[in-house]
Amino acid sequence: MNELCDETRFNKRVRGALEEIRAFGGDGLFTAYNEEPNWGRAHRLLMPAFGPIGVHGMFDKMLDIAEQMFVRWEA
Repeated sequence: MNELCDETRFNKRVRGALEEIRAFGGDGLFTAYNEEPNWGRAHRLLMPAFGPIGVHGMFDKMLDIAEQMFVRWEA
């Protein structure tokens, strides 16, 4: 398996400000620990948007933004 596709290698760390938000906001997308059910639900809902097909649909916009940034940096 490709190491970049091995989700067990990438754990989200809930620390600092995220822990404070979690204290009153609960276990949401950014505040849930990897093993919690709400993180799994959010992960499964968002993966299609950020998978190869979803990112392909964003490519033209991302390229345009990157080109605008290069123009600004050159100026």
